[in-house]
Amino acid sequence: MTIKERVYQLVEVGFKTVTGILPGPFSAAINAVYDGIKSNVLSKRAEKWAEDVIKRLEKLEEDYENLINSDAFATSFIKATELAIKTESDEKRQLLANALVNSYSNSMDEDKALIMFNLVEKYTTLHVRIIKYLHDEYMQENLTRYTTTRFMPILRYKFNDVDSVYLEKAVNDLKNDYLVEKFQDDISVQFGAHRFKILTKLGEDFYDFLRPLEEE
Repeated sequence: MTIKERVYQLVEVGFKTVTGILPGPFSAAINAVYDGIKSNVLSKRAEKWAEDVIKRLEKLEEDYENLINSDAFATSFIKATELAIKTESDEKRQLLANALVNSYSNSMDEDKALIMFNLVEKYTTLHVRIIKYLHDEYMQENLTRYTTTRFMPILRYKFNDVDSVYLEKAVNDLKNDYLVEKFQDDISVQFGAHRFKILTKLGEDFYDFLRPLEEE
């Protein structure tokens, strides 16, 4: 079996998991609508998902025989496929494809992988943008460009395209899930040359889980 054959086999399993059960009974009209969505929308998502995963797997310098026969990879793949088919966001599917390959290449055990995939399912792209900012820019950014060194005002400046209510909700989600340190939102994040690190170990791991393979 080739890697492409294995990918399509696992995508089919995940597709059936998502689309195979429709609670009922429903009218013929509702069933017809559901069948149309399944064939016209979800199947296209599944096809695109398979293509995205194959592109990433082909970049790995791995023995594909080990990958094809890996139970851990199969578990992660089916979970990621369910999430990829359920979302309309191409950006989120790209993140899931990164996560799937990273979970395998880093030999992540099943429990940790499923915790991470559950976080991906829960979070929006806004949550991921915040994580990326805190990892990639925050520690190096010159905060003198702002009129404050307090955490939430800085985020509001940085994410001025987002309604502040939704921004605060996303930050609180990350705090409650222990990806971001829990402190008062009005805390000053810098004293002299010292700047507080905001991401926790779990937050750093989540960032690594989602980043593209070529960035490693």
